[in-house]
Amino acid sequence: MQGNRTKILVLLAAYGGLVGVALFGMDWFVINSSFGKIGLDLRAVHACDASGQCGSVSMSMIRGIGFYPMLAGATFWGTLGLSALLLYQVATRLLAGSTRESLIRISYGLAVLLLGTTVGAAYLFGPEIGSVSTATMSLSSERTFAPLMLIAGQLVAIGMLYFIADDDDLGQGVPNAQALPARQWDRSPAAPADAPPTGGGRGTRSTAPPPVSPSGRAMRGTVPPPQVPSALRNQLRFVTASAELTQAGIDARQEDGSAVLVLWRDVVGAVARRLPPELDGATFVDVISTPGATLRILPWTRLSGDLVDGEGSARARELLAMVTSRHPEAKLDPSTRRFVHAAEPAMQLPDRATLDEHDARLA
Repeated sequence: MQGNRTKILVLLAAYGGLVGVALFGMDWFVINSSFGKIGLDLRAVHACDASGQCGSVSMSMIRGIGFYPMLAGATFWGTLGLSALLLYQVATRLLAGSTRESLIRISYGLAVLLLGTTVGAAYLFGPEIGSVSTATMSLSSERTFAPLMLIAGQLVAIGMLYFIADDDDLGQGVPNAQALPARQWDRSPAAPADAPPTGGGRGTRSTAPPPVSPSGRAMRGTVPPPQVPSALRNQLRFVTASAELTQAGIDARQEDGSAVLVLWRDVVGAVARRLPPELDGATFVDVISTPGATLRILPWTRLSGDLVDGEGSARARELLAMVTSRHPEAKLDPSTRRFVHAAEPAMQLPDRATLDEHDARLA
């Protein structure tokens, strides 16, 4: 479960080493002349004469050597910006369990753009020095390995972004993904040994059979769910107020009163998550089908028909098991599969902005 985090940290160390040396530790071009050596990096020109006296001039003050100063400046400052974005995303990925998809896209675009400016500065529009040799002066330039190191660092950054975006082990070992207390309605009824009796006599659980529908099918999961928290009324998208699960599909009524019928054959996948802490952190299941027909099953969604026993996470797992049994082609993402098969808590969405991005992908 630690695989992605280890890869991210290793790639971050490799990125830091390659970029640090390429930006600050090496010249990109070395000009050899009869008067001494001149070095060009991405920020300045350094020169030393035969007596050992050295000085430097900012690259912005250099003229007459082509497009190199402009491309060098764009590469240097762009790489610093990319590095800051990567550090922020690594921190949020490791500490909060996820990062914003918009930042991932921006970082990908910036990394690709910087690959272009790096190749341009080093190989296409390098400093136009050429090679000059006369009886009194010789002048030649040569490229160092610094550009290759920066290109390697940018490729490492792209690989790191892939693992940052991959949710294969999101929520594992993350404080707000596992340490947050579960809601009262998010506990399996079999959890506490000293749970109060639910009927059938003092100190014992009721063994009465489940109610039966007019068609003769046992109607499991018809115990009234918890009440909707007042702070969450009309605050979430795709909320399903009630749903009847049948052999054909889900006949649902949304919180806004609209009716939605989702056939099992139309279901493409399902996702289990936990609401952000600011929204009470309850476990929910999104059943994803045709556009505009996503069903969000929450602890207070009233379920009837063929489905489920239990409450909270136990009920969510049974719902997901039914989705995959009725339509085996429905996809579960890695964290949802762990929620179902390994009985791990559903992945915690860290904040409202992350929930909004999650919702936007389902819209």
